[in-house]
Amino acid sequence: MRAVRARGMKIPDDVSVTGFDDLFFASYIEPPLTTVHQPMRRMGQLAMENLIKLMDGGEGVPQIWVEPELLVRSSTGRARQQAAGLPAKQAARKNEAKRVSATSRR
Repeated sequence: MRAVRARGMKIPDDVSVTGFDDLFFASYIEPPLTTVHQPMRRMGQLAMENLIKLMDGGEGVPQIWVEPELLVRSSTGRARQQAAGLPAKQAARKNEAKRVSATSRR
């Protein structure tokens, strides 16, 4: 996020930023970070239950699925519309050129 700001860009106006694992500081940084939260306590519980089954001679579960949760905070914004007929990279370059041009006129 620091690098985005160093380039003179704003979060989420110019760039959306998303994290993963919902680290404890994610909601305290500015802007608060949109992140994917994993239910770590539930994951640990399921892993231990599986381990106990295996230790008791039972059959373990080869895969355990848990449902992550998207926590939308202030570091993401609505996607901009792509410039008509241009691939995403070209549209991004065109938008960046407009932004730089507007900035240099100030």
